[in-house]
Amino acid sequence: MKEAVTRTRENLAERIEEAVSFSKEIDRNTLDGLEATLIGADLGTTTHTSAPTVSGPPAIREGTVVAPMQGLLLKVPVKVGDHVDLGDVVCVLEAMKMQNDITATRSGTVTHVYVQQGDVVSPRDPLIHVE
Repeated sequence: MKEAVTRTRENLAERIEEAVSFSKEIDRNTLDGLEATLIGADLGTTTHTSAPTVSGPPAIREGTVVAPMQGLLLKVPVKVGDHVDLGDVVCVLEAMKMQNDITATRSGTVTHVYVQQGDVVSPRDPLIHVE
């Protein structure tokens, strides 16, 4: 019984040693990759680097046309600058094997198109904005 416990402890010690070694290898590879990126970068042309900004989803406000349900966008026939009238089709959404026309909620000019053909959208995802 003592021998079995000793072998188990030895196996466990080996596994821990392998895990630590693997972890060090991953850290070393990550650092090597970062070093290669920094060496390959043109550091002389950049004077100031700011952290990337994380922008959330576009704000839903009056004039924003949103997806009524989850689905696949088959067509987005409008682009920024187009004039649309109330009820014009601005997107075609496939959901549950049915094509659904998504219409403008007011007349105006398209100022933002947040999606493109082939995107999968969720309920209340902004599609376009009309001013």
